Amino acid sequence: MGSPLIKRLDALYQRAQMVMKVQADHAPFVSIAPWSFMKNECRVEYFPEGHYQKPERITTTLHDALMIAQYYYECGLYVQFTMSLCIEWLFLYVRDDPRYSPPQQKSWYTKCTEEYPEIKAMLESEQRFEIIGALRRMPQNFLFKGLPDDIKDDYKLMDF
Repeated sequence: MGSPLIKRLDALYQRAQMVMKVQADHAPFVSIAPWSFMKNECRVEYFPEGHYQKPERITTTLHDALMIAQYYYECGLYVQFTMSLCIEWLFLYVRDDPRYSPPQQKSWYTKCTEEYPEIKAMLESEQRFEIIGALRRMPQNFLFKGLPDDIKDDYKLMDF
């Protein structure tokens, strides 16, 4: 049994943790989600009120999405990359997922190659092994930490 002071400090600490969590849920952030590398499409979602408001969404090129990410990163906003919307990435991961039986994997493969021409283009590309290798190494979510200094000039920020 702790002293009343220690109990009170513990209660204050727990309350502070809850307040910080609510504030974090309401904090604005930007999510950059590549939709297709082969078609060069990227979705940018801006959550001005955190998770509690519908995002403002645009679809643009990866180059423009990186410029937007850099802009918001320099403004001090939380910027996250999410790969889980990327058609080719999802295709590669679900195709080999042990939770699916081989017939399910085969039907997924057939369905995706028919439905998404970018997957067929990736599999027929001469650089397919490099593309597949790069996509497989990408984590599902990662924090954007700014563009490296040596390529930052290549991505001159646009005026908003």
